[in-house]
Amino acid sequence: MSKKKIEISKFITPGDFFAVIVVLIGIITAIIFEEIAIRMIGVSIAILGAVALFMLISQRLSEIVEPRYSKTNENQPEFKMTTTKDSSAKRQTVEDFENSFGSDDDYPIQINPIQKNDVIESIDNKIIVSVNKENSEINQNTSNFNDGFSGMRIVGKIKPKNIEVISKDSEKAQNYSKSSDIKEKISYTQTVSENISTTETQKQTLNNKENLFENISKEIIEKQDIKPIEKIEEESEKIAVNKISEPISDDNSQKFTYSGKIIDLPLNMLTETDILLGDEPRKEFEYFLTRVLTIIRSSTDTRTALFFLFNSRDQELILESYVTTIPQSLKSQLKFKLSNDIISQIISNSKPQILSEINPAAELDLIPYYSTTSNTCSLIGVPVFWGEGVIGVIVADSTSSNAYDSSTVAFLGHFTKLVGAIVKSYTHKFDLLQASKALESINMFYSFSQSIPTENDNISDRITNTLKTLFPNANIGLCGYNSETDSWQIKSFRGYSNDLTGLEINIEDSVIGDTIYQCKTFSLQPYDKTNHIRVYPQEKDLQGQFVSVPIKSKTQIYGAIFVELIVDESFSEFDISIIELIGDHAGNSIERIYLSETLQSSALVDYNTGLLNPIAFYNRINEELLRSSDFKTNLTLCLFKFDKYSSLDPSKFPDRFDYAVQLIIQRIRKFLKSYDIYGNVSNDMYGILFIGKNSNESKLIAERIRTDVANTIIEHSGGKFSITISMGCCSPTKDFDIDLLIKDTIIGLNQAYENGNQVQVLY
Repeated sequence: MSKKKIEISKFITPGDFFAVIVVLIGIITAIIFEEIAIRMIGVSIAILGAVALFMLISQRLSEIVEPRYSKTNENQPEFKMTTTKDSSAKRQTVEDFENSFGSDDDYPIQINPIQKNDVIESIDNKIIVSVNKENSEINQNTSNFNDGFSGMRIVGKIKPKNIEVISKDSEKAQNYSKSSDIKEKISYTQTVSENISTTETQKQTLNNKENLFENISKEIIEKQDIKPIEKIEEESEKIAVNKISEPISDDNSQKFTYSGKIIDLPLNMLTETDILLGDEPRKEFEYFLTRVLTIIRSSTDTRTALFFLFNSRDQELILESYVTTIPQSLKSQLKFKLSNDIISQIISNSKPQILSEINPAAELDLIPYYSTTSNTCSLIGVPVFWGEGVIGVIVADSTSSNAYDSSTVAFLGHFTKLVGAIVKSYTHKFDLLQASKALESINMFYSFSQSIPTENDNISDRITNTLKTLFPNANIGLCGYNSETDSWQIKSFRGYSNDLTGLEINIEDSVIGDTIYQCKTFSLQPYDKTNHIRVYPQEKDLQGQFVSVPIKSKTQIYGAIFVELIVDESFSEFDISIIELIGDHAGNSIERIYLSETLQSSALVDYNTGLLNPIAFYNRINEELLRSSDFKTNLTLCLFKFDKYSSLDPSKFPDRFDYAVQLIIQRIRKFLKSYDIYGNVSNDMYGILFIGKNSNESKLIAERIRTDVANTIIEHSGGKFSITISMGCCSPTKDFDIDLLIKDTIIGLNQAYENGNQVQVLY
């Protein structure tokens, strides 16, 4: 292996001439003057100057680290380069980059399996290699030892100081070489021993091992016309490698000395400290992208490595990740509109470009991500393709002139495929995560509308809570119609500003009003110049994107949902589609609730309980109250509720509670006359109108009902339970006002319900 010549002229600086002058002065002084003392001084000066010159040059030589392996252009694509030069910089454009690295399909991994008959063993630091016929055929006409047909493979590496090769007897090897027709087993040990015994190369080192094997093959072919090996048994003669500490005593052995280095690295450099969250694709994306840029910066003469993601919809570049030594020089903004800079040109042309000889006056115009001039001398940008379009750009810059060439383009070209796959994987995973959240919210709406079909007031909170889980960095509100005040107001609000629940909205001049009137989605960006009010006049300036979506069904519109980001971000098309999907399902849920209420109010009798529904019960009370006023008969209204028990909690055990209610309602019927009115007041309140009975008589019947209910044992799902009721009774006043009668009866019921299992009569 030839040594590299060092050119001393490259390491001499103008400051070294001072030391040369000192040496010349000392030599001249020693020659001209005749006094011994002055001559000694001149010699000393010359020696000191020479020593100083040697120390300066040797220090520079020691600071130079050359690569151990030279670069090779093997298997690298040859690019067609176009070079242009103007006042700003010198440009090199790669014309045929897109198809140089294959398609986006997965590359098959080729594995070279170990042959069936190859035997590789390792016993007590001794490596034993057995070679079969197929892997060890030697060409008779070839005199060089070629690893391509030798059949040997490197299994591992060891670092011994002394290696002893034990051979067979030399006489046996010589007898073997004299035979003309050999079909017996042969080994590399015998070949090595034959060469050692017939040549004078016993003191060769490992650097001459290629010549050793070449001489072996020549010796075998020249001395004996050995035919190609036809058969070698599975168990051949073996090469034994003794332990390092074993001394060398045989004359036929060779001693080799290796030198090695031990690098002591702290454990934390090899240990991963970052945490990857499986449910957070954004963190995983940033993690892998930063590692790729770190490899690029450490493998090339690069100061800053960046990746820009291209947003084709808004025609802008998004800085996703960067690795740099000058973070203070980078701009704080993350989005850059396409312009005339070098990165925008790479996106437009879809071709890699290399800049060199950059004019400092044009640096900020060419490089958009630096805020100040940073002495950039070289820059390279490579587009990232996936499918048929460009999805991003990998950028690297350096302070060295001509730091990048076509080899760097080929090097970064392999990373473009990796980064493209990472971007697509992140996009797909994020879409799946959002879709799963949307499906979960739809299931929540469905279960809500099925379980509580009449409490439409709570659906507003359910909608805003669901959207808050999807968009945590946003203010979310729902605008609906209030029939009592005949106005539109915010029914529910979740966000970081003041609570807007109950705030009336002017839909004549607001984005929310336009959404309700036109029944379509509206979106506003911070840079949109508009005087429209988003929700109410006193709102703050828009920081992020604002989206307003109608809550609608096929026949009606019930309000609008607004989502406003509080940071400088924007919604994707997929995000807006999810909000619209939730608005559609919320409208259908509200419509089903209203339809259920309409059916219940229009029917006289509840299909499940057989009781009069609230409207029919109210009308019957009013009829009997008028009859009692005309005919001067007695009348008493009794209302009752079920007391709370943990074993019959409707939120935890709805089936058990419904069974108990149905059972108790049917048992109460046996205490009533056929002309008594039995109906439903609300979800948890029931009523009995006793005809022809005063308060005292009604109280006695109510006590009998209460006692019977308390003594009833309810069996359900293998368990036994009991429940009690609280009852309130009241007779009409002289005015025979139905609203006053119901109000007084509810007061008596609340007093009994506070104590539990009682009957309270309000006179």
